[in-house]
Amino acid sequence: MNQDMQPRTRLLTMRVGEARVAVNVGRVREVLRATDLVPVPLVPAPVCGIVNLRGNVVTVLDFGALVGSREECSGNRIVLVRDGREEVGILVDEVYDVREIDQEDVFALDREDAGLNSAVLSGGFYHQGILYAVIDLEEIMGREIKP
Repeated sequence: MNQDMQPRTRLLTMRVGEARVAVNVGRVREVLRATDLVPVPLVPAPVCGIVNLRGNVVTVLDFGALVGSREECSGNRIVLVRDGREEVGILVDEVYDVREIDQEDVFALDREDAGLNSAVLSGGFYHQGILYAVIDLEEIMGREIKP
């Protein structure tokens, strides 16, 4: 590897409410329409429901509820992500595209930076003057929030 080359990261960018977020594209299995979501009654927030993915039941979380930007489940897309053998769906409003960024451009994020609950965020980066918060999948997957 050339010493002048910086390690790069590929991130899928999305919108949740007014916030822009991103997740490592290597963890994304697929993106579904939210019409596939089956609500499950009496489950704690941020669980919105489940999807049946070729015979496998996957829990869907509302990312807006995880970061404290909304109370009710809403969104147009479900981003299925994988952490090892576990899968979870993340409900978002819109999926944009894949951005490739230098790892050194990702910086520590606090609540004032993003206006979001930073406990489920691993950092942030700017693209064309817009702040994107990077989702911490390990933190999300480690929570006891199954329906």
